[in-house]
Amino acid sequence: MEKNLNQSVNNNYLTLENTTFLSYVLLSLIAIISVATIYRLITNDIFQIVINSFFLVLLLSFYFVHKKYRETFLIANTLIIITYLILLFAACYLENQHFLIILFCLIPLFSFILLPTLYSLTYTLITLITAIVLLIVFSHSTSPTLNMRFIVLYTIISLFLYYLNRSRQCAWDKTNLHINKLHEDIKEGINQATKDYELTLISMVKMLESRDAYTAGHSERVARYSKLIAQKLGLNTKQCELVYRAGQLHDIGKIVTPDNILLKPNHLTHSEYELIKEHVQGSYDLLANIPMFKAAAEIIICHHEHHDGKGYPNGLKADEIPLLSQIMIIADAFDAMTTSRIYKSRKSAKQALIELDSLAGSQFNPDITPIAIEALTHVTIEENTSQLPTSLMGQERLNYFFKDQLTKKYNKEYLTYCVKNRQFIDHDHYLIVELKEFSQYNRRYGWSEGDNFLIAFANNLEYCFSDTLIYRVHGDTFILISLSAIDTKVLITKTSDLFINTGIKVSVTKTSLTDVLNDINSL
Repeated sequence: MEKNLNQSVNNNYLTLENTTFLSYVLLSLIAIISVATIYRLITNDIFQIVINSFFLVLLLSFYFVHKKYRETFLIANTLIIITYLILLFAACYLENQHFLIILFCLIPLFSFILLPTLYSLTYTLITLITAIVLLIVFSHSTSPTLNMRFIVLYTIISLFLYYLNRSRQCAWDKTNLHINKLHEDIKEGINQATKDYELTLISMVKMLESRDAYTAGHSERVARYSKLIAQKLGLNTKQCELVYRAGQLHDIGKIVTPDNILLKPNHLTHSEYELIKEHVQGSYDLLANIPMFKAAAEIIICHHEHHDGKGYPNGLKADEIPLLSQIMIIADAFDAMTTSRIYKSRKSAKQALIELDSLAGSQFNPDITPIAIEALTHVTIEENTSQLPTSLMGQERLNYFFKDQLTKKYNKEYLTYCVKNRQFIDHDHYLIVELKEFSQYNRRYGWSEGDNFLIAFANNLEYCFSDTLIYRVHGDTFILISLSAIDTKVLITKTSDLFINTGIKVSVTKTSLTDVLNDINSL
C-alpha cells in the first residue's frame, strides 16, 4: 500500500508540472505574441505578421490540446521544438536580425515549457548560454535601437520567468506539505490498523487458551523460545520478530477443533488425532489471506513437519522446511516436553534438552538443534506450567470428561488422574462399595429402573458423606476416599432403605491407595 502511495505522490508532482504551470506559460506566451502581432499590424510588417500569426495559432493549438489531451503533451513539445528550429533557420536565412534576437530571447521560456521538472537546475545554464549567444550577435550589430530592444525584451522575459518560478516553487512547497502530511496520516493509519488486527488475533489466542488448559501460555512460551533460538543463530531483528509473532499465533487454528477433542484430558484415538492435526491448516487458512500475516502463516504451516519427512501436514523434510519453521518445531516440542499433562508428567528442562539432542536428525534439524539447546539451556521453566485446570470453569470443563454421565459422580478416569497427580496425599481412608445381585435387579425390573436405583444410591452417598470423594469405577462398584474415617456400619444403615424388596445387597471393604490402583487396573 505504501508503494502505491509513493507512486500516487509522484503522479501528483507530474500532474502539477504538466498542467498548472504549463498552462500559465502557454497563456503568457500567447499574450506576448498577441501584443507583438498587433504591433506588427500597426507597422504593416507583413513578414512579422505572418510569422507571429503562425506562431500564435500553433501555441493556441498546443494549449487546447494540452488541456484536453494531456497524454499528447510530448507530441506538442516535439512540434514546438520543430517549429522553433524552422523559424530560427528562416530568420538566419533571411538575415532578419530583429526576429533572430527575439527567437534567442525565447530560449529560457521554451526551456521552462520543455523541461519543467529540471527547470530549477537548468535555468541558470540556459540563461547564461543565451546571453553568450546574444553577445556574439550584438558584437556584429551597431544599432542602438536593436540593443535597447534586446535589453528590454530579455529583461521582461527573465523577470517573468523568475516570478513564475517563484510562484511554482510556493505551490510545490504547499503541495509537498500536503502530500507529506497525507503520507504520514496514511502510514500511521496502516500501522494502527496492523497493530489493532494483531491485538485482535492475540486476544483470540488468549480466548482459545482460556478454553484449553494445555494451550494456556503455550503460544507465548513457544514465541519466546523461538525468538531465543533465532537470536542465537544470529538472525536479524526482522526475522526474530517474525518468528516471535508466528509463535504467538501458531495454534490459533485450534478454534476449528471440536471441544470434545480439544479439551479431552487423556490420550486421543487415531481418528481424534487426525482431526486435531487439522489445526495447522486452520491456522494457515486464517492468516494467509491477511497480507500482514502472510509470512507468519508460511512459518506456521510447517511447524509440525519433521526433518526426516515423517511430520504433517505435507511430509516435508530437511531443507524443504523453512528455517524459521525449523526453529519453531524445536521450540514447540521443548514446551510440550516441559509442560505437565493430565496423562503425562512433565520433564525437567535438563531432561527435555537431552531428548531434543536424541531427536536431532529425525524430528529436528541436526545443525540447528545444538544451537537451540545452547539457547534454551538457561531457560527457567515456570512451576505452574501445567495442563491442570486452575479455575472453576476449567475444572468444570474437566468434569465434563471426568464425571459419570449417569450418576454425575467422578469416573474411573478421574480417579486415575487424581492418583497420578498425587491429590490423595492427605487422604488416608479408602472404601470399596459394591452392589451385589445388581445384575439380577436389572433383569427383573429393566435397565431404566436399574439406572434410577444407581442414581438414587449415588445421591444418597453424597448426601450422607458430603466431605467424601465418590467415584463410580464400574457399573455396580463405587470407591469412596475421605480425609476422615468412614464408619461402614453407618454407611450401610443410612442407605438401607434403598435396598428394601430389591434383592440387592451392599458390600463395603476398607482398602489402601495401592489396592485402589490394583482394583482400578483389574476392572
